[in-house]
Amino acid sequence: HSAPPTKPLGNTLDPKQFNDVATQNAYAMAAQVKNVLYQEPCFCGCDANDGHHSLYDCFATDHGASCDTCQAEAIYSYEQTRKGQTPARIRKEIIDGEYKKVDLREYATLKEIR
Repeated sequence: HSAPPTKPLGNTLDPKQFNDVATQNAYAMAAQVKNVLYQEPCFCGCDANDGHHSLYDCFATDHGASCDTCQAEAIYSYEQTRKGQTPARIRKEIIDGEYKKVDLREYATLKEIR
């Protein structure tokens, strides 16, 4: 989607339901920027395989828990939003592959997500 949602989005899944700390962090971050994720593409193939329309869909389901691409894109989106980047700029950078620079190992310990 190239624009924000026109109606409120549902919740992303509760991070506490996952055992893996990196996954918990990714879901906690996704919850904070779900309106941004709604505007971001996902490059793991879930659009064709799971009928997803945006990165938000990956975290409204448990798909993001088993996908490093989704987690890296969500963390990238969260971090860039915190730096003041717009969803359009984040989308361009995701398309350019900038999310691939996210090292998921850095998120293997609990983070304070605000």
